[in-house]
Amino acid sequence: MAKNRIKLITSALTTAALVSTLVAPALASDKAPFQDISGSYAEEAITFLNAHGILNGVDEKTFAPNGLMNREQFATMLVLTKEVELQSTGDLQFADNRAGAWYHDFVQTAANEKIMSGEGGGLFGIGKPMKREEAIVAILNMLGMEQLVDPNATPDFKDAVDIAPWAKGYVALAQKLGIVVGTGEGFQPKVKTTRAMGAQMLYLSLKEYANHATMIGFDFQGFDKMIAGQESTFTISALAINVPQELSLRYKATLTGENGTPLANQTISYESPLGWQTFTTDENGVAYFGPAEGFKPAEIDLEKGISTQFKTKIANAGNYSLQVSFVQASDLQPFGRAFEQRFTVAPAQN
Repeated sequence: MAKNRIKLITSALTTAALVSTLVAPALASDKAPFQDISGSYAEEAITFLNAHGILNGVDEKTFAPNGLMNREQFATMLVLTKEVELQSTGDLQFADNRAGAWYHDFVQTAANEKIMSGEGGGLFGIGKPMKREEAIVAILNMLGMEQLVDPNATPDFKDAVDIAPWAKGYVALAQKLGIVVGTGEGFQPKVKTTRAMGAQMLYLSLKEYANHATMIGFDFQGFDKMIAGQESTFTISALAINVPQELSLRYKATLTGENGTPLANQTISYESPLGWQTFTTDENGVAYFGPAEGFKPAEIDLEKGISTQFKTKIANAGNYSLQVSFVQASDLQPFGRAFEQRFTVAPAQN
């Protein structure tokens, strides 16, 4: 993979659909969602994040862009961006993360996912404002960029000496990517993050990720009406952005029944530009489909997302699993992780 690509998104960030909208961003409304952000440098960021359910105002009409964003609010914003399941327990717990508080599971999840850590002494720092250097570290951790951080790098800010040693590599990477540009006073690492500042940093990070990361995703529809012995139709949508140009891909499907038992010799048809095509699973419940020579995602609009209709007839009622992934056409090696749809085939009605 080319060095300028950030990371395959499938495990680092599950919200591929959100990030993909930033390749050609379109806001949900021309009207700002809050009365107090018009003309703000972060207006576009706030509008985008609000439209996607990541960032709310202090009330329906007010965002308070100059208000401070505390650590639990920042953790909440990043967990919502990453779209991981909320977790209430974990190995690392904080004495000030009060059980039953609105932020408890968000803070615990941020710790479990290694997005944010505490301030020491067994405390998370509930209620404390987020510092700029802390915010950059947390955002890059959420995006899975920590592996790109050079701990020996020093950013080109005149106050770089004031940046904490654990944050310098992160800030240097963020500067290189254009996520932070500093101010006339430098980076100001200890400055308390305002709500507008936090929104802007996250938004610029997502845009940069969208421009350089390789992202893939699958979505499944129509699996809720399957009946044994009857032909059922379902839809699979696929997305692949920034795939290296030299790669050609195919699809891999794995179909299993109860307890992971392979569903062999299952024929599935799908609609293609050349008409309906079919494939049949092997003894392991596996089948590869798409042109044998593969396809270039950019040539079939996979960068915008495409939906394909499938149909099959499963003989027996029960619980099943369908996993779909991309593989490299040359050697059938995986390209990203598999996406799974679990479904139930209902008994036929007499």
